[in-house]
Amino acid sequence: MIIGHNYHYYRNIHYTGKSFSGTGDLFAAVVCGAMVKGMEVQAAVDKAGEAVEEAKAAQEAAQAAYDENVEKLDEAKLELEAAKANLEAAQSSFDATKEDVAAAEQLLEQAEKEAADLEAQVAADMAAVKASKENVLKTA
Repeated sequence: MIIGHNYHYYRNIHYTGKSFSGTGDLFAAVVCGAMVKGMEVQAAVDKAGEAVEEAKAAQEAAQAAYDENVEKLDEAKLELEAAKANLEAAQSSFDATKEDVAAAEQLLEQAEKEAADLEAQVAADMAAVKASKENVLKTA
C-alpha cells in the first residue's frame, strides 16, 4: 500500500499462508533500486511485488524438489540396506560352500588314501594267494 499527498495505491499479493524469510528486504530493495533508476513509485511497487512473487515461486519449487530428492534418498538408503543384507547372505552362503568344498576335498583325499591302501592290501593278498598256490602245487 502506498499513500501519498494526493494519491494512494494498493497492490494485492496472493497470501500463501507461508512465511518466506527476506521477502520484505527483497521488496524494499527492488522498490529502492527501481526508484533510483527513475521509475515511478507505483511501477516500482508493481516490479517489487512481481519479484517477491517470483522469489516465492522459486522457493516453493526448490522446496518441492528438495522434498522429492529426500524421498528418493530414503528409498535409495532402503535399497542399499537390502543389497547389503543380500550381500551378507551371499557371503555367508559362499563361506559355507567353501567349507563344504574343503570338507569334501578332505573326504576325497581320505578315500583316495584308503583306496591306495586297499589296492596295496589286495596286491599283497594276491601275492600271498599266488605263493600259497605255488606251495600247494609243489607239494602235490
